[in-house]
Order: sequence, then structure tokens, then C-alpha cells
Amino acid sequence: FAPKRTPKRTSSNQAGGACSVCMGEFEPGDATKRIDPCAHVFHADCLQLWVQQCAKQTKIPTCPYCTTLL
Repeated sequence: FAPKRTPKRTSSNQAGGACSVCMGEFEPGDATKRIDPCAHVFHADCLQLWVQQCAKQTKIPTCPYCTTLL
């Protein structure tokens, strides 16, 4: 599993930070998705791939950053 994004590391998982799935920085215009209740933000396509990967492995989907149940 490897999303097609150029990795850029930052220390934050908030607006202006990076998606912890692909490690790519959020850019203006990126489609993002915020998970409730933990409020972590990811690229929408990265989160979708993460959930699909969990399903393939018959795992319950969790937040890729903090493992809160989705």
C-alpha cells in the first residue's frame, strides 16, 4: 500500500501540516477528510485507500494517526 504522493515530512497533522498516510504536505485545493471524534485530517483519497486496505486485511478501520475507531 503506497499512495501516489511525493513524501514531505512535517511535525503536524493539522491544517498546514501533512497527511500521515502518504506524508505529503497539504496544499491549497487538496481534497481532505477530517475524522470525528479525533479530528485528524488526511487527504481524502489517502484515507479511502487506508480504509480499503483495512478491509482487505479484515481489520476494523481506525484513524491512521491515533488508531481511534472510525
